[in-house]
Amino acid sequence: MFSELKKRFGNDYRKALVYLIISELLLWSLVVYFMMNDVSSLPLHKNLAIPIFGIFLLYTYIANRKWRVYQRMKNTLFRYWVEFPTILLIIAFAVVDLFFM
Repeated sequence: MFSELKKRFGNDYRKALVYLIISELLLWSLVVYFMMNDVSSLPLHKNLAIPIFGIFLLYTYIANRKWRVYQRMKNTLFRYWVEFPTILLIIAFAVVDLFFM
């Protein structure tokens, strides 16, 4: 998986890898936050999911402008085995939190 990313990113590999690690940490912190808290009942000023998600979106925008991360990562194993399952977990916990709690 990492050799595939190394081929795609070339000289930007280290920067892109740091970006991917930080973005995965942000996504997993959202997963844990949704698991541990009933987010829908929290007032907006106490809801940490909003700033974490905002930081993630800002960080993604910067990385896509600078290194074209998502354009270069199309159809890679990293997307299929790491990123998509994490995003599906966030969606699943958010749906459970919003509709079943």
